[in-house]
Amino acid sequence: GPNGTPRPIQMHAHDPFRYIGDMLAWIHQATAFEKDLITSLFWTESEDNKESEETVEVGNINAVTLETLNRIFESMCNPLTIQVRQVVKSPPSFVAIYKIANLFKFYSDTISQVICSSPRKGKLQSTVGEVTTSLETTQQDEIEESQPSKQDQPDIVITLNLLHKEFMDLFFKLVQEQTEKLMASPPAYPQDLSVAVEVSDLVRRLAELLSMYNQSLSLSHVDDGSQLSSGKEAEFTPVLNAFIEPLLVTFKASASGLDRTDAGIYIINNIFAIQDIMTQYDFTASFVERLTMEIGDWMDHIVTEQSNEIWKRCGMHEKMKLLDEVDISSQQGMDPASLQAAFSKFYQSMFSMVMPEFDRLNNPRLRTTARNSTARSIAMGYVRLYNALSNPESGYSKEELERILVHAPEQVSKYILDA
Repeated sequence: GPNGTPRPIQMHAHDPFRYIGDMLAWIHQATAFEKDLITSLFWTESEDNKESEETVEVGNINAVTLETLNRIFESMCNPLTIQVRQVVKSPPSFVAIYKIANLFKFYSDTISQVICSSPRKGKLQSTVGEVTTSLETTQQDEIEESQPSKQDQPDIVITLNLLHKEFMDLFFKLVQEQTEKLMASPPAYPQDLSVAVEVSDLVRRLAELLSMYNQSLSLSHVDDGSQLSSGKEAEFTPVLNAFIEPLLVTFKASASGLDRTDAGIYIINNIFAIQDIMTQYDFTASFVERLTMEIGDWMDHIVTEQSNEIWKRCGMHEKMKLLDEVDISSQQGMDPASLQAAFSKFYQSMFSMVMPEFDRLNNPRLRTTARNSTARSIAMGYVRLYNALSNPESGYSKEELERILVHAPEQVSKYILDA
């Protein structure tokens, strides 16, 4: 500009997003200006909106306007593509690439609306006839090859859509490279079973993509809220698929050296880290539901493991496997003395079931759920033991049962659930 104001767009070539954004903003501004100029030069309002032989149908207006704008901007397509590709010869992070791809999508939709929207219905001025005659005389072959009525979109919009696809392909390629590297060499699990640094970094960048997409205006032309939500979810699903499955594979591979309870806790912490960044968005609902079910399965796993461990510590685990036998008292290890010793240990432990293993669950709600579920599992196990041994067919006398079963199921449930 005059006196160096505004500064050249190339001043921001070091910042791909700013540089490409400036170019697209200029094209958008130019299309709006040219559209208004063509409309004001070639069309006038019909008086009283009355139809006459001079009134031009909206379809014809669109055809001539679209053809004129397409000829004005088609020469920009190749230089724009070259400039964009030069800027990203050394690709930035996949987050930056996705941000630029969204930029192309936004301006493609916006410029398409500007160019293809119908001008007001009016009369065709004589100047248009002269211009059209001149075009037909000098470039008849080109007009026949590209009739506006047959052209779905202007060349500049087609170019922006192609650049959007090209950048999305590059984005998925970069994400795949990173996730494959992570799966090939899973990070070591931290001692506290929290999320590994490498995974945490990838989850943080996924959070950036979620926020970026949520703010995107590429679907803002959809009026219906449900259509907007379903449209966003369908469009963003491939992005989530590129992250979720590789991360799940990585978690499980990292946990392979842990015991079953610790492995479950580690995997839950990692899955929750992903779920936590997704819950605030409506377009991630199906993935949040899937991860909730995955966490639920692992919660059941660690509760079962912890319950079994508690029964093992008091010597009751193997005994519970024999409860379905006909004559329980005759089974090995089910004599009154052995049972009395095992139940004594159990009664002592039920007053202090702190379950420290669950302290390593990062989410407080999940910690509470795990402890309560384990307590309920133990209480239900005790009910099963009590009923099986109290059955007259078990082979125990009343005196033996009084020494073995000191507490009623209601008492045990209260002690355990209140502990």
